[in-house]
Amino acid sequence: MVQGNYVGVNAAGSAALGNGWWGIAAYNGSTNSRIGTDVDGVNDANEGNVVSGNSQVGIGIDGLTTTGSKIAGNVIGLDASGTSALGNAFQGVYVNGNNTTVGGAQAAARNVISANGNNGIWIRGATGVVVQGNYVGTNAAGTAAFGNGFTGIALTSGAKQNVIGTNGDGVNDATERNVVSGNLLEGVFIGDSGADSNVVAGNFIGTNAAGTAAIGNGGRGVMLARGTKRNIIGTNGDGVNDAAERNIISGNGIDGVDLFDSGTEFNRIAGNYIGTDVTGNSAIGNLLFGVGMANGPQNNFVGTNGDGLGDASEGNVISGNANTGVPLFDANTSGNVIAGNIIGLNAVGTAALPNGGLGVDILNGSNHNRIGTNGDGVSDLLERNTISGNGGIGVRFTGSATGNNVVAGN
Repeated sequence: MVQGNYVGVNAAGSAALGNGWWGIAAYNGSTNSRIGTDVDGVNDANEGNVVSGNSQVGIGIDGLTTTGSKIAGNVIGLDASGTSALGNAFQGVYVNGNNTTVGGAQAAARNVISANGNNGIWIRGATGVVVQGNYVGTNAAGTAAFGNGFTGIALTSGAKQNVIGTNGDGVNDATERNVVSGNLLEGVFIGDSGADSNVVAGNFIGTNAAGTAAIGNGGRGVMLARGTKRNIIGTNGDGVNDAAERNIISGNGIDGVDLFDSGTEFNRIAGNYIGTDVTGNSAIGNLLFGVGMANGPQNNFVGTNGDGLGDASEGNVISGNANTGVPLFDANTSGNVIAGNIIGLNAVGTAALPNGGLGVDILNGSNHNRIGTNGDGVSDLLERNTISGNGGIGVRFTGSATGNNVVAGN
């Protein structure tokens, strides 16, 4: 165990005296290392480390044979009070080891990972990583921005089957929530063709810890790109604790969620509030689009997949954003399904909460996409989008080669 230390700061925890490399490292096949509190309820507050001011990574887990590490209760990139920036120059936490846990379901396990020079947390090529209950890009209270210099949480280089947020088992779901806000670029980025089957659920991305006000990430709330596949952003639609799996993705500096690039396929954006507060009744708009697709993503679902399992809870609320709710751009952006969502109203569909532009915009050659039901008799009513109250046209097709799209049952 590595507990209760000041690593890279002075004895008061108030100023940087960084080490020349990483603050704390577990590598070369080490197993079951614990960095921070053991969350046994005894002296937990004193067991966390302050790991700040180091010249490279704050805490690094390196090597895929380095397994079972747990990082809990630490302050990484701020001073001991969690109120002033003392960033590590590179990542706050670097994970290249399988089955690593960053944070945990108990409040005492929360890491504050903020003000670091690059990503807050970089999961590179690892499998079975769980990131829960952390504040990434804010102060220790979750009320003000201390953004990491790149992305809040990045998953790349074949990172797969990792969980960011709640596992939706109905136990401690609220404390498993990460707050990922205030970072310079994206809140959460998943990229590369090998980055597969990750889950991002139950988080506040771009808001304060209460989900009531913006602490926007400078870029997108969530970005899926470069051929990533089969990721779930929000509920898995199994009908169990689906509401607890909802992400609030609001207040961000560009879009709420973006899917980019050919090969970015079979991802699901389901059950989220995108552009609203935690109640779904007030706007905390993303500063451009709600959910955008461009440059060739195919066969992705925004809302319900219409399989008859959990469909009612898979619809997103995409409202309150400054521009269009859901735009689909470019040739080869095709085969995508927008179904079961509320676009431009509050979460119960009773009052306008407008996107400033159009509801859905299909343009610049985007083709063979479906807006609404496929009419197969399974969950057709639940596949209906409600697209109302927006500042512009409800659904528009425009641009040469835009064609063979279907709008049905809305």
